[in-house]
Amino acid sequence: MLNIGVDIGGTKIAAGVVCGGNILKKITLPTYPDRGQGAIIADVVNICKQLLEEFPQVDYVGVGCPGVVDPINGIVIKAENLSFRDVSISQEVSELLKLPVHLGNDANCAALGEHLHGAAVGYKNSITITLGTGIGGGIILDNKIYTGPFFVAGEVGHQVIVVGGEACTCGQLGCWEAYASGTALQGTGGTLTKDFLNYLTVGIANLVNILQPEIVVIGGGVSQMGQPLLIGIKHHIKDKIFDERGLTKFVLAKLGNDAGIIGASLLGGV
Repeated sequence: MLNIGVDIGGTKIAAGVVCGGNILKKITLPTYPDRGQGAIIADVVNICKQLLEEFPQVDYVGVGCPGVVDPINGIVIKAENLSFRDVSISQEVSELLKLPVHLGNDANCAALGEHLHGAAVGYKNSITITLGTGIGGGIILDNKIYTGPFFVAGEVGHQVIVVGGEACTCGQLGCWEAYASGTALQGTGGTLTKDFLNYLTVGIANLVNILQPEIVVIGGGVSQMGQPLLIGIKHHIKDKIFDERGLTKFVLAKLGNDAGIIGASLLGGV
């Protein structure tokens, strides 16, 4: 089965033809979000058409988008960095491509990709955390994406870890994202300081203590720091997890920047 996965980000749009978790061909172009939703959707359609010229046997298209996403009705309710409000992506793209189009939150897509073809294969319950400009998260419970009844579950970067703390881009004060994202890491000169690792593991420990996943996958651009990051997480999180047995595993993501594309291509099967 061939499907197209599209990952819409604030800086780039990436799309690929995927088969069995492998990307056969990929196209990437800059988003330029200030152009407005019409231009962005037109780009999504155009790169899908380019892929369909070479792979006409595609069954459906899956689209991952940041923000609050209604996957049932295929609507992006709100995506601040794209200036999207109540955008019916599934319907608009489907009408132009003459194919079914499925929509999901981008971090949920990354989690699904890691769950089925990456670092979390074989685990029924996992959390994938994407450490980038902000902090995203996707929760898999009993082999299914957990979105909550209002589609905003998994916005892990906006848990408040410092009451009255630093301002976050979302408008709240003290969000985890303000202290442990790639942006926050830049403020340390890119160094894994004790404070940074402490804030990072506070947020991870909160998720583990509440949901007790079998495995936590660390992805996003910051994860490219590799083993030093993973070792720092494991060291600093020990005294923050309620389950002293330490049964939850912590690993680095395997799919890298392709997790969103691969996960989006799987949306029609969940």
